[in-house]
Amino acid sequence: MATTDPGVPAVCNLERRRGDTFALQFQLDDDETPPQPIVDAGFSYKITVCSEEEPAGNSTPATQQWTKAVTTNGTGLITIPQLSDGEADLTPDVYYYDIEQTDGGGARRTVQVGSWTVKQDIGKENP
Repeated sequence: MATTDPGVPAVCNLERRRGDTFALQFQLDDDETPPQPIVDAGFSYKITVCSEEEPAGNSTPATQQWTKAVTTNGTGLITIPQLSDGEADLTPDVYYYDIEQTDGGGARRTVQVGSWTVKQDIGKENP
């Protein structure tokens, strides 16, 4: 899922139903054969979901839907915690996300990007 070049983020497209709040987990691995988990101890992570793939400017875009801390177990297993009802109540559409890694000194890099497709739930129950 990850790339051998640490400057190039991995791409993973996600799909959820509107109102789904369950947590997501995925493994960041290197490109070796067999893949090895990326040791990520000492880093913090956050995910940002936005309705634009490449928002203009350097400030927080008006199209940002939400930002959330992401947890890790130190061996590359990334967990996007359970979403709140408000975070899960996105209008069905294609959104975009990135996961940013920050080290103990404050240096940041994007480790994963992709689309976040929200499909209408058949029950159409609003959270």
